[in-house]
Parts: sequence; C-alpha cells; structure tokens
Amino acid sequence: MEKINTYFNNAVYQAKELFGNREKLTNTIDRAFKKVIDMGGESGEIKRLANKVKLFIRMIRAYVEGEYREVPWKTMVIILAGLIYFLNPFDLVPDFLPGIGFIDDASIILFIFKSVEDDILKFQDYFYTSE
Repeated sequence: MEKINTYFNNAVYQAKELFGNREKLTNTIDRAFKKVIDMGGESGEIKRLANKVKLFIRMIRAYVEGEYREVPWKTMVIILAGLIYFLNPFDLVPDFLPGIGFIDDASIILFIFKSVEDDILKFQDYFYTSE
C-alpha cells in the first residue's frame, strides 16, 4: 500500500502542476484517451475501467473549457492524478505485464471514483440533462 501511495502522491503533485499549463494538460488527457482506446475493452473489467477513465477525461475537458465548474478543485486534482497514474507504464504493477498490468490502475481509478462519486454524479446529471 505504501508504494501505491508514493506513486499516487507523485501523480497528485504532477496534476497540480498540469492545471497551470493548458497545453500539457490537454496533451495528458489526449494521451489517456488514446491509451484507453488502445486497451480495447469490449467487455468485462477492462470495459468498466475504460468507461470510468473516459468519464474522468470528459470531466477534465469540461472543467478546462469552462463548460462545467461546479466541481471542487480537489476533486479535479484527484481525477487528473488518477489519469496520470493510469498513464504511467511503470507504476506498482507495470502495464506491460499480460493479464495483470492494469490491476493497480483499475484499483486506483475505482478508489477515486468512489471517493468523489457525489461530484461525478452531479456532473453526469448536468452533462446528460444539458445535451
């Protein structure tokens, strides 16, 4: 657990820095989107992970574009940190290990999702009722 905290704490620091640089932030979320598409995820756990990552990406884009700002700054930093962790191929369980490489990524994404679920649900309500 301590190793996960070290990797995640580093991701939180990076997330705070990225919010100050729109170009790097956009590049990061674009890379996260590409990685989630490249994963496949037609069914099962990979699909659930992919859907949560896509939702995180959508929230960050809406926040950056000023389309949706009814979310605490801390929530945005945590969500972006989750994407940074997801992008890191050399985290606790390296992503290139077949079959198990995304276990820690999925754990972090699920933990974040549960931690800020109220903010996510408010975003989904807004997003799906404003279209």
